[in-house]
Amino acid sequence: MKLKIAFAMIALTAFVVLPAFAAEAPRRYIGAGKGMESIVGLKDKHRVLTLKYIPSVVVKEALTTPLNKKVFIADVINESVKPEVVGENTEDSDRPITIYSKEASEAAAFAKAALVKELSNAGMAINTAQANADRVIKITLVKFWCQETETYKSVIRVKVSIQDQYGKELYAAIYTGSAQNFGRSLSAENYNQTFSDSVAGVAEEMLKDQALIKALK
Repeated sequence: MKLKIAFAMIALTAFVVLPAFAAEAPRRYIGAGKGMESIVGLKDKHRVLTLKYIPSVVVKEALTTPLNKKVFIADVINESVKPEVVGENTEDSDRPITIYSKEASEAAAFAKAALVKELSNAGMAINTAQANADRVIKITLVKFWCQETETYKSVIRVKVSIQDQYGKELYAAIYTGSAQNFGRSLSAENYNQTFSDSVAGVAEEMLKDQALIKALK
């Protein structure tokens, strides 16, 4: 009789405890992910991302003839109301997670550095000082965003103005780059790769625009 009671108590304990444990199992979207940091006190509502340029694509467009003007790229202006907010994870629509850059100026600096790199690689000689430049490329960041659901989808949109050394606008256009990839939840690498591929796409579109190239000559 005592043995039967002992078995009954064990079974009852398992029935009560195991469902409670299962309910506490971690969900896929919880956790900072590789390279992501939690903001202390905000638990799973926010993550902080350090932006790094790590494209998985190659910009194929290049200048066929060198420019005869000295070109300077001004600091990028970010017109977003909240420039530090760069994305969102909505794998669980009831518990969205906002993605922040470390600094409000980081997205703009990231875009400029990446565009300088890609345009230089394509054969455009970029001056380091505006004082010596014949042409100034002014860039405004209109959109810098990555949406994470089952995949990572990013869009970067910029307004570009080509000006002469006196500030007269010679040409203006809007360019958009987008990218998509798949990986672990809340992965800094995946966020950075989609952002990088998107800005590489912007560089590609700029180099394809012969009206822009003409304004730089």
